[in-house]
Amino acid sequence: MLIISKMLSAAALYGSGHQQPQEFQVVTDHPQRLILAGRMRIQFLVKRPLQRTVTATTKTETGTMCISTPEATAIDLIRYVSASGGLNNIATVLAELAQGMDGQKLIHAAQAENELACLQ
Repeated sequence: MLIISKMLSAAALYGSGHQQPQEFQVVTDHPQRLILAGRMRIQFLVKRPLQRTVTATTKTETGTMCISTPEATAIDLIRYVSASGGLNNIATVLAELAQGMDGQKLIHAAQAENELACLQ
């Protein structure tokens, strides 16, 4: 299973474009090597169980993508601190991402994740 465009990439798709990712980030349930396609880097991060992540389908310039919701993206930013550029960067991204988030949906995403360490 593959969820395209998580974390900083997903945040950018939701309008948190202040922090442009240096690479496209993909979360998958099995390890993958980094892919270099021209100047684009595609980084794969492993998450199990991936199917718990709350997702939405979004149209992009290149087609349709399954991406994490803004609320699930916020949780994953915390989960993958080093891949997200550290806490200072996460705080900036979350401030922009929060404008499009819903409190009830954040609770639902947190319950679906069921990972206490990230939620604390």
